Amino acid sequence: MKTTSNLIEEEYFETKILEYQESVNNNNISLSNELFRKICNIYKPEKYINTWQKQYQYLYDSPEDFKQEYMKIFITTLKKWKPRDLRNKSRYNGVGSFKNYFWGSLSHNFINVVKAVEGSAKRNISTRCPECNEWHNPISSHIIKNHTSVLWEKLNNDGIMINVICECPFCSNNIYKGTTKITNNDLVKKHIISKHLPLLFEAFSEKHPDFVHHNTKHFSVDLEGEDSTNIYDITPSSETLISKLVNSNLSEIQKIMIDHIFSKQNAAFIYSAKLYKCEECVFNEELEDLKEKIHILQDI
Repeated sequence: MKTTSNLIEEEYFETKILEYQESVNNNNISLSNELFRKICNIYKPEKYINTWQKQYQYLYDSPEDFKQEYMKIFITTLKKWKPRDLRNKSRYNGVGSFKNYFWGSLSHNFINVVKAVEGSAKRNISTRCPECNEWHNPISSHIIKNHTSVLWEKLNNDGIMINVICECPFCSNNIYKGTTKITNNDLVKKHIISKHLPLLFEAFSEKHPDFVHHNTKHFSVDLEGEDSTNIYDITPSSETLISKLVNSNLSEIQKIMIDHIFSKQNAAFIYSAKLYKCEECVFNEELEDLKEKIHILQDI
């Protein structure tokens, strides 16, 4: 439970983010840089780099490349974050904190990079999986589809009864069941792989410490100058928003929404039981989730 001092500190931090956004919109570079330094002094984003780096370093040529990508996402989320009262209601009833939003952005970004690697798998070499001793390409997809048991084994050893629990041990989000008929325990497992995927790769790396993922070329972004970090020297992604959406974890209903927009001129997201084959409340929830994905994926 947060103390009064923690709440005051969080409120001050969020105020600085809003001031930073205003300074960026007004093109006030000197004030933006000053506010950015204050935000970094409060949040200290470098503290969390290792948490993500040990899962996704294999996607980049060097630790420096990874850190630059990480900071690019941090800056992007600073520009896009909104207080909870200004955002659409989340079906997961999230707290709306900057940390949650930042970590959600990181997760979306790196999982999309993994999917992009899978999409270009024919240009990559196959890798022998140390768990089953078979060759696979891409290896990341193989691990997700066939070796989730590595994570379940680790969690059991850590004292988490993974085959019994009906709530996520890593977050307090409400798990959306929809119309699926799977058990609550299977739903939790599905949620963990979907929302906490880095845990699987972490468990896999711990079990097979000598395993090295195939390295994929990514161009670096020069964020560091001789004097200080220039927060505007960021190369925008060449990937379009539509490409990012297509490569993201869209539900079947959201895919129909996107296809409907492409297939019909001036189409709108209007509920149709015949087209979407779901109840209107489910349609509205899927639409809100799609809006959130679009909000996060823009400019990342």
